[in-house]
Amino acid sequence: MYKGKIQFKILRNPIWISIFVLLSIIIIFISASWVLYNHTVNLLTENLRERLLSISITAAANIDSKDLEALQVEQDWQKPEWARMVNVLHKAKYSNKDIVFMYVIRYTKDPNDDPKNMEFVGDADSIDPYANTNNDPTNATISALSCPKCIDSNRDGKIEPDGPDKLQWPGQPFPEANDIPEAYEAYNGPITVKDIYTDNYGSVLTGFAPIKDENGNTVAVLATDIKANDFFTTTRQTLYPFLIFGLFLVSVIIIFNILLIRSIKKEIQQREKIEELNKELEKAYAVEKRANEELEKLDEYKNDFLRQTQHDLRKPLGIIKDYCDLLLHGIFGKIPKKASGKIKNIQDVAYEKIKDINNFLNTEKMKSEGLKGVVSLTPGVEVLPMLEEVVNVLQTEAQSHGIYLKLQKPGQKFFIKADREKLKSVLFNVIENAVKYTEKGGVDINVEDGESKVKIIVADTGIGMSQEEIKNIFTTEFQRSKEAQKTAGGSGVGLSSTADMLRLHSGRIWAESGGKGKGSTFYIELPVG
Repeated sequence: MYKGKIQFKILRNPIWISIFVLLSIIIIFISASWVLYNHTVNLLTENLRERLLSISITAAANIDSKDLEALQVEQDWQKPEWARMVNVLHKAKYSNKDIVFMYVIRYTKDPNDDPKNMEFVGDADSIDPYANTNNDPTNATISALSCPKCIDSNRDGKIEPDGPDKLQWPGQPFPEANDIPEAYEAYNGPITVKDIYTDNYGSVLTGFAPIKDENGNTVAVLATDIKANDFFTTTRQTLYPFLIFGLFLVSVIIIFNILLIRSIKKEIQQREKIEELNKELEKAYAVEKRANEELEKLDEYKNDFLRQTQHDLRKPLGIIKDYCDLLLHGIFGKIPKKASGKIKNIQDVAYEKIKDINNFLNTEKMKSEGLKGVVSLTPGVEVLPMLEEVVNVLQTEAQSHGIYLKLQKPGQKFFIKADREKLKSVLFNVIENAVKYTEKGGVDINVEDGESKVKIIVADTGIGMSQEEIKNIFTTEFQRSKEAQKTAGGSGVGLSSTADMLRLHSGRIWAESGGKGKGSTFYIELPVG
């Protein structure tokens, strides 16, 4: 119900101030993201350099300077010192999967040579400089079949026909050092090249570590090339989320700005309509008030109709039922057997209609009044005496159907909080349905004690129900299965009304059945009270 007027708030800040603030947020975010990205890249690069230097320094420390002294010319590759040096390099290289090359270089000792020139000493895959040399020099294609001793020195899936590397034995010139100033600086201490470069093996970073003799003098330099592909992968993985999130944020802010501007414009346009709308709402409130008054009158008319129905329908049916009972008991003289059956049918129909009217009226009363006026709950109501009363009343009907009706009496008492008469009517309805729809066998009634609950179980050997029918019998009024319609009369109001009444008792009812012709079991659960 509307009781007030619509209020609106005019934004005090200009649109341009909002745009300026939002753009400032974008700039701050982008700047912070870029700084964080650069910090991450620098941190990853530094970690890669530290890893490379650690590998290089460790390997250099394991190389004996005396072995290097013995390796001066090409023929020295056959010396044991060569094998020891290469094995140290080989082990270091293949214990780190990202190492591409690991080799030793040094200044040349020829006094006639440029003192800045450097020469090759050996690398991790040069144990046999001629391992990949084929006997047939015209055969440029070398495979493991044509050259069983050949090796894939660089682990690139190819066998190098010129040997493990173009540098293969001690004393070979190493002119590339002229382009790598770090190779000379490494004589003073471990160092990596400034930039990562790219070759056939991908992105590579080179590091150098000095090899010292027993006096601490640098006699050679160990060079190590390590793959940096993972570094670039990690860098991209760091950058892309920033870019994506940044673009997303910018898009959201732009959309927000557009919506904000449109919202302000609409708010200004709507300001002139507010008073008119308030007047319309006041009129609507007056109409709603009148409608509520009319609904209250209609509700009262309905209650009058229900009361009149009780008098005009239920009372005549009760008289018909009672007179049929008097006729059957011979109060007015002996009735022919053929007529007795017809009178009994009339009595049954009247009884069914009275029950349907009562169920319908109770249901309508619960809908209109709720708990108030429908039930009056009393604590300490004993369950077993109510069941005994119901069974005693229905025993005759069960016998007339040729079935048994048994109440299993437990050795304890069960107390609940209930409206005794209303709950007794519920029990009567459930048990009577079980008797009515059972043609063979009978009905067993049990009472069980649960955790703060009392469970009443009514099990019959009757017509049974499908799962679809079980879903509807407690929720839909006038709902009855096809088998039930064939077997006995009734409107189908009873079980729906029963479920509503049990809810007013804070209880519930449900049913289980194995299917058509396999009987049904009804469970009524009520709180102890």
